[in-house]
Amino acid sequence: MKIFVLISLFSFTLLFPFSFVVLGDRTGGAKDEIFKQIIEEIKILKPNFVITTGDLIEGNKKDSLAIIKEWEKVLKMLKETDTKIYFTPGNHDIYSELSEKIYLSLIGKTYYSFSYENAHFIVIDNSRYNSYYQMPKNMIDWLERDLQLHKKYRWKFVFMHRPFWRYEYEKNKLKDFPLHQIFKKYQVNYVFSGHDHFYAYLFYDSIHYFQVGPSGSRYKIYFDEKEGAFQNYLFCKVEKNQVSIAVIKPGSIFPKEKIILEEIISKERFKKEGISLTPLIISEEKEEDTITLYLTNPLNKKLRGNFLWQFSSEDYLFDTEKGSFVLEEKGKGSYSFIVKIRKPQQIYPLPKIYLFINNEDKKDSLTFILPIKKEIKLKDGEFYQLEEFGKEDGTKAPLKNKIIISYDKPNLYLNYSSEETYQLDSLFFYFAKNKDSILEVKVTKEEKFIFSQIRVFQNEIKRFQQRKKEGKGEIKIGLEEIFSNDYIYFNIKLHKENEIFYLKVPFDFNIEDWYKIDFIDK
Repeated sequence: MKIFVLISLFSFTLLFPFSFVVLGDRTGGAKDEIFKQIIEEIKILKPNFVITTGDLIEGNKKDSLAIIKEWEKVLKMLKETDTKIYFTPGNHDIYSELSEKIYLSLIGKTYYSFSYENAHFIVIDNSRYNSYYQMPKNMIDWLERDLQLHKKYRWKFVFMHRPFWRYEYEKNKLKDFPLHQIFKKYQVNYVFSGHDHFYAYLFYDSIHYFQVGPSGSRYKIYFDEKEGAFQNYLFCKVEKNQVSIAVIKPGSIFPKEKIILEEIISKERFKKEGISLTPLIISEEKEEDTITLYLTNPLNKKLRGNFLWQFSSEDYLFDTEKGSFVLEEKGKGSYSFIVKIRKPQQIYPLPKIYLFINNEDKKDSLTFILPIKKEIKLKDGEFYQLEEFGKEDGTKAPLKNKIIISYDKPNLYLNYSSEETYQLDSLFFYFAKNKDSILEVKVTKEEKFIFSQIRVFQNEIKRFQQRKKEGKGEIKIGLEEIFSNDYIYFNIKLHKENEIFYLKVPFDFNIEDWYKIDFIDK
């Protein structure tokens, strides 16, 4: 009876605390001086073992000797840690049948599990799959069986290379993601991955998700340290009733909340969904308009900031040029400005608004260009000339192209200079009846025409003609086919060498911000 009690206690309690290190990607773009520094720090930390999240070799080689030499180099460095190493395969490690054969020979199984004290560790192999749904069913079945067999262990850790969980979270689908459901069902505590070369942490449904940053590889492109782009590895200490995890940058230590995935996503959502600026609407009769800045705070905490308008005083006049804002958690705010344009035919450079956001000890700045929408009233037989185009950054385009719009009762006409069009690589005209019907007409350098229905027109475009008239190119389109309610939305894009220019900046497919042509006495 005493023996049974001792065995039972052993299976449910942790006799001795232990620690392990989690290494991120060494490749691609290995920096061995950083990897060697991490090896030296592991020797000082003296963990009970090390687990990698994959991509230890550069790979992508077809010669077996070259692949083996890469592994020999890495294994020699890892041997310096003087501790047990557990491997997770990455897409640089296994990328072909030959590389898989060498991996199995030098490293071992690609997915497996082991236990240590009262903790269970599982390594799964998603190195060759772009999504969970491509993974072999037998591996998923094995994962569930293994978790079922070891469900009484106090701590459960899972390792994989690609962060499938993060991709699903960013699509707001993690809750229903099958892999997450398996982890939740069998009470997995911690999940680790690498691959994308930046650090992020997420706590979701009582599961701690970690994306380990680079441990010697290059950073995530376009990310900075505030967004997790720094060299790091994890030091994990497991005790009876808690697990402590530190994010270590070679030479310093950070808490796991250094970069919270939710903050990265919230910042992106704030830029895409939390900020909107109504367009400045101008016409022949209207040179002044009220615009509104709408802000929505996506965070669960108060957000403070300032705004500042930058514009040419020769071209624009604002009633308010700067100010501050405070948004409660998940709160909204709107700020209106009266804007006057001094020269309606000269809109570039466009005004810009700078938002300076104070988020606790972090400060961010965002810049937005004021969209301008022109409403053109066109009478039968009259002409309207377009000759000012802009760059994506809101500055004036260095072009001399002129486009003249006119109409008679059956047709719309677009006249453009052939000589100047030849200097362009391509010219795009866009017509929209409404948000669900957009037609693109591409004019090539050789003045060939290509039609694309970006959003489908109900009727086929039939009455379309191209002709030369007094040395100029002309497009003629039947009005009834491209407009509704006596108006159309209209936009232009021009390609020249490596640059793109626009009639309407910023350019997107929100047609209500496009130029609007009203046909008078249609």
